[in-house]
Amino acid sequence: MKQLICKVFAHFLYRGMKVLYKRDERVRREVDAFKEGGAFALKFSMDRNTAVVIEKTAGGLKKRKVIKEGDIVIEFKTLDLALKTMTGQKGLSQAYAQHDFVLKGSINEVMGFTRAVEVVMAHLLPKSMLKNILREVPARKISMFKTYILAIFGA
Repeated sequence: MKQLICKVFAHFLYRGMKVLYKRDERVRREVDAFKEGGAFALKFSMDRNTAVVIEKTAGGLKKRKVIKEGDIVIEFKTLDLALKTMTGQKGLSQAYAQHDFVLKGSINEVMGFTRAVEVVMAHLLPKSMLKNILREVPARKISMFKTYILAIFGA
């Protein structure tokens, strides 16, 4: 069940990032800084092979299932730690500081990904939750409701 919840939240993170790539210059700037063909993988547990991979393409972002050589991988140590981060109980920066995951790849590229994720989280989660997990809550460019509608039905 925890793995399914992580997958659902990761799907909305990906879809929210796709929506905001088109509508928020902060996300667009961070994603455009990624190298084309490069990807970020969120692996939910070291002992399981479940991951969501977000790849940078010429047109924006796409999701794939396979982690390739050279991808940046955020591999959570346990499924419980992944669940806390994916459900917004803990921010990605806080999870890194508390050594909740192992990072494979460049820390510089992950920082851009983290900034994009924080903007996406600001659009997907209520402000009361964000105050606990982000140092500074980014302003929303579109409403949370509109972000979910566009993420569900396509941008």
